[in-house]
Amino acid sequence: MTASGWYQLSINARDINVAALEALFENLGALTVTLNAADDTLIFDTEDSADPSLWPRCCVEALFDSDVPREEIVQQVAAAGFDLTNARFEWIADQTWEQTWRAQFVPLCFAERLWIVPSWHESPPEAELVITLDPGMAFGTGTHPTTALCLEWLVDRAAIRGRRVLDYGCGSGILAIAAHKLGAAHVTAIDIDADACRVTRENAAINHCASLVIGEPHEFSSESFDVVVANLLLKPVLALQSRFAALLAPGGRLGLSGILNEQVTNVLEAYADAFKMDAPERRGEWALVTGHRR
Repeated sequence: MTASGWYQLSINARDINVAALEALFENLGALTVTLNAADDTLIFDTEDSADPSLWPRCCVEALFDSDVPREEIVQQVAAAGFDLTNARFEWIADQTWEQTWRAQFVPLCFAERLWIVPSWHESPPEAELVITLDPGMAFGTGTHPTTALCLEWLVDRAAIRGRRVLDYGCGSGILAIAAHKLGAAHVTAIDIDADACRVTRENAAINHCASLVIGEPHEFSSESFDVVVANLLLKPVLALQSRFAALLAPGGRLGLSGILNEQVTNVLEAYADAFKMDAPERRGEWALVTGHRR
């Protein structure tokens, strides 16, 4: 690299073309290739998904050393048949990029007790319970309203001390680790994404939560829990109603998030037979729906 930074090339592509574009970037010497949504379409995975779902339109970003000829990259991408209409190069300075990225993540406090602290920060002296967690490929750092709603519920209202807790769709493991720190007797974290399970294991080890049980949903179909928390999206939340009813002991507590405000009524109606539901808690456009197993 001849200068202290990189060039980033961003190209919009349909989901079916992403793999080929990734491979092309790698062959051209890309240091990293990152995928982001090119619009606001929400997606979710299902248990029978062979691979994680992609957005219908993706923004594929490739990072190149500054001494790689940009013109040659553009020519190769065009020759491979990819649309360059919205393509753009951006210079990313070394120190500026790292400092800007890290500055987005600072210690966060939930319900005045639980702190989420990136590894490059010192824990605040007043912190009672601390989870060390760095942003990564699995969802859940505490910055999103749905995660914050779940964390606050676990701290204040889920009554999880001494209970058996299930984090369904664990992502980074943040909710499962929080339950462990808050005194749950047993915590299970499950996800259909193998990468999420791997990241949860890594974060559990960093936070000295060796007793956390981590795996895929089919491994725990006969278990019984006192508390289930699930930060998902509407379609899986609706599809999992009967499973959550089977997993929760009578009187067990349920917390559901990843639900938009306009979707709350659908969730309350779907869960009314098996659960006594509470009034939803809202934050911005998102909501947390809670209740008890009848």
